[in-house]
Amino acid sequence: MILRILEVLFPVALVAGTGFALRRFGFGGRPALQKLAIYVLGPPFIITSLATSEARLADLGRLGAFAAAMYVALALLALAVARGLKFRRDATVASVLALAANNCGNYGLPIVLYGFGAAALPIGVAFVATHITVQVLIGLPIVSTASPKDVRLRARLGPAIPYILAAAIGLLLKGFAVQLPVLIERPLVLVGQAWVPLLLLLLGMELAEIDLRGIVGRAALLALVKLTAPPLLALGLLTAFRFEGTWFWVLLLQASTPTAVNSLLFAREFGVRPDLVAGTLALSTIGSIATVSILLALS
Repeated sequence: MILRILEVLFPVALVAGTGFALRRFGFGGRPALQKLAIYVLGPPFIITSLATSEARLADLGRLGAFAAAMYVALALLALAVARGLKFRRDATVASVLALAANNCGNYGLPIVLYGFGAAALPIGVAFVATHITVQVLIGLPIVSTASPKDVRLRARLGPAIPYILAAAIGLLLKGFAVQLPVLIERPLVLVGQAWVPLLLLLLGMELAEIDLRGIVGRAALLALVKLTAPPLLALGLLTAFRFEGTWFWVLLLQASTPTAVNSLLFAREFGVRPDLVAGTLALSTIGSIATVSILLALS
């Protein structure tokens, strides 16, 4: 059991640690790599994963309902926590960003791959695509209410659009049983294979830039909620949606990942307490080593 956990988490920690070290030693290419991941590598991976998935469309529909229910439940929990602690509006919105969105891409997909195998990866990819869609449709309108910046809608949605379009294309190909020609499929697969390791490098680079000074108390509290509430909520919802076997464990793990890097990017874009979101991201990522290990041991 311990060996399996190490086999899953050590590669993730090593690659993310490499990204952390690169940034600490002055590597400044993160923005370019981020665009590469969003606009070049991610869409082909999502398209081919969904198009070739053996999952039924009905199961993917239930997955979408589960992802939406999780986001709404965690957003409401964040509002309740912020109200209880008497946060100001900007800190309240930052709490929604920190608690409702999961790092199911950068962090969750590699763990799904190493923990459950390549056959389970399309389940994780479908959750990522659905989760990002829900974040755009529900989360960003909430965030924009506290933004002091006049940001155009296109700029807000830009990073999410490639993933949403890729998911739509992949589902259409699957729904109509379209087999891509080899000359198209192989380049897409080849390019997409670089997406997951690049996501881990970017996660490490992002963590290297976080400064916890002045916000460690609030960030620690939000991180504690982020690590404990989602697994419990996910257990209830997965049972209600009647997921079993590999689907159950992959979705439970994906729903229990720490604060999303996307949340920090949106907090910076809207000028809504990025320091608080960053602190929660750092502490929940560190703490998730324990919670993810428990989930892997139980699976």
